Amino acid sequence: MKKLISQLLIAALMFSGFIFIKPAQAAGAISISPTYLPNAMAGQYYSTDITFTYEGQYALNAYFTGLPAGITTGSASSPNTTIGILPGIQKYVSIRGTPTQAGSYNISLTLEEGPGTNQVTKWFNFIVGVPASVDISTQSLPDGKVGTYYSAPINFAYNGSIALNAYFYGLPPGLTTGGASSPSSVIGILYGGAIYLTGTPTQAGTYSVSLTFEDGGHLLYTKYYTIKINENTSQQYNITPLTSSLPDATVGNYYLANFDYRYYGPGALDVVLQSLPVGIGFGDGKSILTGLLTPGTGEGRFTLIGTPTQGGTYNIYVVIRDPGCIGTSATNVCDTVGYAGYLTLKVKEASTAYTLSEPVITGPTSVNMGQSNLYNAIAYGKSSASNPGYYINYTYDWGDGSPKASKAIESGYSIYHSWQTPGTYIVTVTATDSLGKSSSKSIEVKVFSTIFGKSTNPEVQPKEGDLINDNGTIYKIEYNLRKPFNSAGIFKSRGYSFDKVRPATETDRALMVGEKVTPKDGALVNDRGTIYYIDEGYKRPFNLASTFLGFGYKFSNAISADVSFMGTGSALTNTNERHPRGSVVVDNGTVYYIGKDIRYPHPTPEVFLSWGNKWEDLVPANQHDLALPLGPTMEVKK
Repeated sequence: MKKLISQLLIAALMFSGFIFIKPAQAAGAISISPTYLPNAMAGQYYSTDITFTYEGQYALNAYFTGLPAGITTGSASSPNTTIGILPGIQKYVSIRGTPTQAGSYNISLTLEEGPGTNQVTKWFNFIVGVPASVDISTQSLPDGKVGTYYSAPINFAYNGSIALNAYFYGLPPGLTTGGASSPSSVIGILYGGAIYLTGTPTQAGTYSVSLTFEDGGHLLYTKYYTIKINENTSQQYNITPLTSSLPDATVGNYYLANFDYRYYGPGALDVVLQSLPVGIGFGDGKSILTGLLTPGTGEGRFTLIGTPTQGGTYNIYVVIRDPGCIGTSATNVCDTVGYAGYLTLKVKEASTAYTLSEPVITGPTSVNMGQSNLYNAIAYGKSSASNPGYYINYTYDWGDGSPKASKAIESGYSIYHSWQTPGTYIVTVTATDSLGKSSSKSIEVKVFSTIFGKSTNPEVQPKEGDLINDNGTIYKIEYNLRKPFNSAGIFKSRGYSFDKVRPATETDRALMVGEKVTPKDGALVNDRGTIYYIDEGYKRPFNLASTFLGFGYKFSNAISADVSFMGTGSALTNTNERHPRGSVVVDNGTVYYIGKDIRYPHPTPEVFLSWGNKWEDLVPANQHDLALPLGPTMEVKK
């Protein structure tokens, strides 16, 4: 009856010309967020969420095309679809699984409110790579002998792109990889090749040794070896000289020469020298040295020093022995220890003839009026080391009538000067040494006027912070010096770009060369296989790959550069502490710069990028980072 009444009511309304239709709701805007998908590896499980925004009220459907074999949405209805995504509840679509075939795939994701209505499609290039692998070709390792130097390569091939780490376990005492981080590991191997086990075994036995390679924390391959270290029962601790000749000496000049040897014995050595020139010995004219200790590497050294007083050719008889390791009994294996031999030392008569060179002057030759400019002059005469009290006096005549600058010094003399009137000036430096010899040199300096603060010099003048290119080498102008970058990685770590580099001028080239530019604090540097963290101008090694990875760092973010010129700081060994200074960390979307016992927030991406940072440098903040007091908000770097 109710159904009949409803039908009659609808008919009546239509007959009367009135019908009420519920207005349709407006379609909600749909936006798919990510611009790319993380890469996958064939044969390895993969999972990622693709986020989106949606302002509507309808349930959404998601459709994928082009998914690689093994990757699905996990949906019960279809492996390529997700049906009925509720608005406001779920704001992502997931794909997961284990891809079976490597390759590059163009996949699409379509989100729609209903079939063919209000839909958005986005395309992604999805890469499925080949898993990295290690192929070790060395099948066995040779036996060693106690007290005898050991060296054995382990050859391997590696097809990965992430730096590789190698770890040994169970090495015989005395053998090592020589790694800077740990004696039983090699960190940051970029290519295949060989790892060498070297050292001097100290204990006999049969050792089960394992070698494990890992790539970014993933176990790749482990191989087991047996190394047998045998007792050495004869001629074990021979002394081998490594120095075959001595440099010449000169009467009256201080002399220093090293004698290198190899010895793996347990005791201290005695050295006896006979037929020495008068004035040469181990110090204070001594010819006997006792208790000489040899480093654990087996390579030792003693030094001859002094000032010879008489010329001639001397055949020095050298005897080296271990007084506690002599004999031929069955229990004593040092039956042939000792070395005896001759070295020739020629002592030349002193020469009174010498020259004082012209001063070498460095500094700008094209300057602005009133500008302070740094000049340096150095001349070469006698050696102050072998001639105590010897010095050179430098006098600058600036050519403008100003007082001359003069200074007596053992090395070169640097000084600032400015000209107050435009013109061309002849700068003359006169060098006079303590023995009365003199020489001089002049250069021409052009001084330009300034009009309304601008120089009339047509040549570009160096400014603080300028980046210049001189025959392929990039320099930074700083404190009136030009400081070189020794790699593109260091240049980029400072946030510089090559489009900001200008060609060098003659004025630039006249500036003295300063110390090399270091990577920025917080940079990760790979120097010939060893990874360092740059902290306040020092390079700090990591003791283990697990420490490196525990801080959240990635081997792919390390720049390749030679940082041998930098001082070495303390090793990073403990991840249960805050990140080191210079790190950029992220917590719930907020980025912080870790300073010295303080954290500074980056308020915007513009500020973050202006300091030379990259998004891939970000690592997750830990509890120790967040416990640091909050500093002022960072501003855009000028």
